[in-house]
Amino acid sequence: MNISMTNCMRCGSANVGGAQFCSGCGATLGFQNIGPQPVQKTGNGRAILALVLGIVGLVLCGFTAIPGAILAWMEMQAVREGRAPQANGGMAKAAFWINIAALVLTVFFCLGFGLLGSLSGY
Repeated sequence: MNISMTNCMRCGSANVGGAQFCSGCGATLGFQNIGPQPVQKTGNGRAILALVLGIVGLVLCGFTAIPGAILAWMEMQAVREGRAPQANGGMAKAAFWINIAALVLTVFFCLGFGLLGSLSGY
């Protein structure tokens, strides 16, 4: 399989062809003008939403952790493939593990109440 590579104009790192952001420095890849560079967004709605869903899942012991974990995983994949800025990787990883913890706690909570209900005879 032949994979094309693109070198970053800023730091010289090799990146997979078609990537929008450099895996080394996070700069936008492609044609770069000599003029001032546009300000690069460091936040992403998907990573922030995944983090919020994880926190809600922890606090309310709810199943918001399932879509939160999926969104966080999608954002980690986008960072890995160069479709999202490298700065989003840390937030996406934190959101993923918070959502996994919330999901585990929710499952144990539901199993615990089910076991209590069966032992009490109701």
